[in-house]
Amino acid sequence: MFSCTHTIRSHCLMALLFLAPAASFARTIEVGTQGVTTSLKAALAMAQPYDTLRIIGGIYREGALTISMPMTIIGTNWPIIDGEGKCQPISVRSSYVSISGLKVCGSGDNPLEDWAAIKIYNAHHVYIFSNLFENNCFGICCRPATIAPSAEIA
Repeated sequence: MFSCTHTIRSHCLMALLFLAPAASFARTIEVGTQGVTTSLKAALAMAQPYDTLRIIGGIYREGALTISMPMTIIGTNWPIIDGEGKCQPISVRSSYVSISGLKVCGSGDNPLEDWAAIKIYNAHHVYIFSNLFENNCFGICCRPATIAPSAEIA
């Protein structure tokens, strides 16, 4: 009895020791009037892989934003990411990205580039859910990434 319980505890401890260092370095960067910064571009520049950006409600007109590392982006109170009809508001150029809770509007109309509210470039494990899209050429566009037949877009 002692050796079985001891072995299970040892395995759990070993798993925790191997997994904890990666998780312990991820942090949350709050964007908004009460946050660390009011600029999405500044928050993206501060971020490290696997960080979370929590964007507080407001209107953000910062041009094209590029997500170039794994991260989670969570909007609170429907922050508006506005491309002002001049650009593609969000470009995802990394795998393992999650985006939720945003209202993305005003993508430009560039027929050569297929501008969208959110465009995914050659990435996998990108989760885009519970967002609102308004006045965009396309809502979500995947280039040249493929969607598996069993994938769902929520």
